[in-house]
Amino acid sequence: EDSALSTSIQTLKKGRLNVLVGPTGSGKSTFADILMGLLKPAQGFVEVNGIKISKDTQISNKCIGYVPQEVNFISRNVYENIALGVSSDKVNRGRVELLCKAYNLHDKIVSNFEFGYETILGIEGAMLSGGQSQRLGLCRAMYKEPDFLILDEPTSAQDSLSSSMIWEELRKLSKDTLVVIISHEVGKIKSDDYVHY
Repeated sequence: EDSALSTSIQTLKKGRLNVLVGPTGSGKSTFADILMGLLKPAQGFVEVNGIKISKDTQISNKCIGYVPQEVNFISRNVYENIALGVSSDKVNRGRVELLCKAYNLHDKIVSNFEFGYETILGIEGAMLSGGQSQRLGLCRAMYKEPDFLILDEPTSAQDSLSSSMIWEELRKLSKDTLVVIISHEVGKIKSDDYVHY
């Protein structure tokens, strides 16, 4: 399943990471907004599996997961912050906990938060470090099992070990999900990743 940015510019593919590389100000984040249908491209169109994406296309909310550089929180517990938009009585708590284990948040939550997953994070997310906030954002994006995942500098606040772990988890994920990473971390790119400049 491929996603064509346009008929002449680029094709993003499943099976490997798609990494967008470029200097600050080169338009990488704007490009992500276009991919999500938030901005209209000056030329051409974005198409996912034959469906054109725009602000009016319902598929954009259903199948696209997005992890921004700065993750926002709501004044709710950890479950509700990850299952954002899902009513509290319908949150799949088991899935939330599995995701937190996969992205190295579980121990922090159960050991350091007074009420574990029931702890209210607060709008600022003050109890989380920058790296933990990014990992929570990744859990949030993965909760709805997107077909298309976009990550904007997802490991900029991570230590080297956590960063490497996240890149490897995303490589595994890319077998079934179209993964696009905007990143300056050229050193994390492997020879079999798709790199777009």
